[in-house]
Amino acid sequence: MFSHRVRFVVKSWLVLSIVVFFVRLGPVMARYRAAERKFADLNFEAKQPAAPVIINDPNSPRPELTLSLAGRAIQKLDDGHIPWANVVLPYRDAMYLAANRKGYFANLKDNRVMFEFPQPRDEAGGLYGIAVTPQSRVMATVGEHTVVQFWDSMTGQLLATVEDENPTIAAVPDLSEHAKRHPNKLRYQDAGARKIVASPRGGSLFAIGKVDGTIELWGNLGYRDHPELLNELDKPGSESLLSTNLFGVISRKKVHDGQVVDLAFSHGGRKLVSVSGHTVKGRGTIPTPDGNPAGYEMLQYDPNSKSDLVVSATSSLQEEWRLPLPSRPGQLALSMTAQHAVPGQLQAPFAVAMFHDGVLLGDLDKKDVSGTITFPKNEPSAMVQSLAFHRRESALLTLHTSYSGVKENATIETVMSLWQTNTRRRIATARFPGQFMSAGWDTQGTRLALIRMNSARRHLPPSKSSLWPWETQTTSPFLFHVWDVNVVPQSGGAAVAE
Repeated sequence: MFSHRVRFVVKSWLVLSIVVFFVRLGPVMARYRAAERKFADLNFEAKQPAAPVIINDPNSPRPELTLSLAGRAIQKLDDGHIPWANVVLPYRDAMYLAANRKGYFANLKDNRVMFEFPQPRDEAGGLYGIAVTPQSRVMATVGEHTVVQFWDSMTGQLLATVEDENPTIAAVPDLSEHAKRHPNKLRYQDAGARKIVASPRGGSLFAIGKVDGTIELWGNLGYRDHPELLNELDKPGSESLLSTNLFGVISRKKVHDGQVVDLAFSHGGRKLVSVSGHTVKGRGTIPTPDGNPAGYEMLQYDPNSKSDLVVSATSSLQEEWRLPLPSRPGQLALSMTAQHAVPGQLQAPFAVAMFHDGVLLGDLDKKDVSGTITFPKNEPSAMVQSLAFHRRESALLTLHTSYSGVKENATIETVMSLWQTNTRRRIATARFPGQFMSAGWDTQGTRLALIRMNSARRHLPPSKSSLWPWETQTTSPFLFHVWDVNVVPQSGGAAVAE
């Protein structure tokens, strides 16, 4: 009798083990399928984006051309839990991203993150901006704390943390446990308080634009001892003078009255182009509905602020040209010619996204404005949030969010438009579902890293899930994809020669 019960227990245990095994195997088999003698991740494949809808403008100045876009998800970033990120694409197949409290380096050949560079425990805080020098192994970040950090861009190793001794009015008292570890005991609540960019040539040189209108040069301290290298970026032997890992501020100058909204190096790093927005008057707390202070302070701006574009010499930060702007600017874009032009070459196109006046076009060397790109009056008002010159020089790409309908029936799309710069007319438009959140372009305007709201998630119950991939619903609140952007013939053939 006893042995019969033992056999029953053993059989029951075996049956139960087999059932549990296959139940656990279900999700695994649902995620993977055999393809070309290797497993393919179906969940990851489901996050590859659908092609956007391409619409050719009926009044196109180049009716034979259209847009072609191919997108891909990036492993470790495919869950899209990052509403905002600063992305740079400094050279082919490389992408650096700063978001939340981490930085990421992704290889776009393999579509995956190769390494992360989280902040040390004593520096924990949000990362707001990242810049990478394409001809050296150094990247720099700015973030929540009033420091600038320098990293090895090939390994993610932290090289130095340097205290910024000139915090702006946007920095507020730090009440966290990390305050005691920083001499200033301040932190930034606003990601726009500092903008950082890297020089395209030479050693480890970065420019930071601040909310108080100041521009600073940061980088290898060899520049401080040898300022002539700022003018002679390719001087033989300069590498040995910039070989140390000692970093800090090199020079600073108040260039604008208002907040530095964006900046970029031009003319091979010999010039700095910057645009300013509102002038900051101070800080003020946001009241709660009951009238009590909320404890969160926001910057207060002068409503009579004047915006401008300034071209400065990198070596001295001395102003060379100042252009008043008609309204508050957004992003600045330089063509490849402007980035690498020789001063006096008489061809250095730039573009500035204006919040309410379209896109302003001009030339840095000619020191003039060639015109403004405006959207047709029969379309909803478009606020351009990002832009880039395509490598075809005469083509400009813009991004904005489009809203149509009302309330529950509203359609929200991210819209990319391709414009011919000499006629300032639109060639084609691509429409992506979801609201624009943030974007980063490569220097040629042929690759775009884009974060959008996940429009599909609004219509799905958050708990909806299944073991099977054809029933699994997307749960990410945001979508992160990298897009290859090309201008091609209408027939859909090979891309037009550049």
